[in-house]
Amino acid sequence: MASTVTYYVYIVANKRNGTLYVGVTNDLVRLVYQHKNNEHEGFTKPYGVHRLVWDESTTDIHAALMRDKQMKKWKRQRKKRLIEEKNPDWDDKYEGMCPVSDGFLPCAGMTRGGWDDPCEGMCPVSDGFPTAQE
Repeated sequence: MASTVTYYVYIVANKRNGTLYVGVTNDLVRLVYQHKNNEHEGFTKPYGVHRLVWDESTTDIHAALMRDKQMKKWKRQRKKRLIEEKNPDWDDKYEGMCPVSDGFLPCAGMTRGGWDDPCEGMCPVSDGFPTAQE
């Protein structure tokens, strides 16, 4: 039986109303952990963009990639409105994302064979992927 993969479109910021980055991943917990620990080279590292302020999920990789590209074209104000609809205080959604996380460490741990996920299916990281074309 094939397992269903969940894809996440997300926005990270360095602070409220600060620098924003839009991305897509199939492992949101691991990715945010990597951002927080400056393991990603590129745009987010020099600006300290570590705070997960918004995300949505889908099982359709094409929809996730299309949404990512769409949002990257948006003006900053539109991204801010999207964040503030679900997260008006720009709280870091990574805090408390997973029941076995202490808020900074990921619920997944790196092993020689890859990522072990003790949370498997328990991390409430998103509440749906809108289908409306914006």
